Amino acid sequence: MKVEVFFSITILIYIAYRLWEMKVAVKNQKKLIKQFGSIEEVGQGQRLLMLILHTSWFVSLILEFSLNPQLQIPAMVIISCFFLLVSAWLRAHSMGALGIYWNTKIFKLKTPLIKSGVYKFFCYPNYLGVIIEFIFLPLLFKLYFTLIFFSIFNMIFLFFRIKLQNETHLIRTPIRNTL
Repeated sequence: MKVEVFFSITILIYIAYRLWEMKVAVKNQKKLIKQFGSIEEVGQGQRLLMLILHTSWFVSLILEFSLNPQLQIPAMVIISCFFLLVSAWLRAHSMGALGIYWNTKIFKLKTPLIKSGVYKFFCYPNYLGVIIEFIFLPLLFKLYFTLIFFSIFNMIFLFFRIKLQNETHLIRTPIRNTL
């Protein structure tokens, strides 16, 4: 398979997944409103920044690849694909464990924190999955500018987002469930 075809398929899969996530977030928000009546969103500006960051990341991936279409050496392709699968598992498992509470928005809810599944081991497995994606998807295609630039900005963004989520979670009580 030509590297251009592999890149195009890969990017289309990731874009489709992000769009599906946004659809799930809207559905989950509607379910939360139905369950709790009204819900308070915090950090509204952060969601817009996240959308800009992720959209810019995709644009950068495409532009940088169009300037120099390459694929890593076979060993690095295997390593990158392995970590991208780990990333996908972390993100999917995170969504499954949180159920209707998973969202791209941050809501102030007086419900217990979920401490089951992958949340037994990581506070923010979804963000860990995104960090892995921001590293290994560009690395797979030797897109070093995108890898470095957007990994740095993603880490800065996540620092503030996690801080806000931790502040929001202070009103919640951690509980342990078993899967």
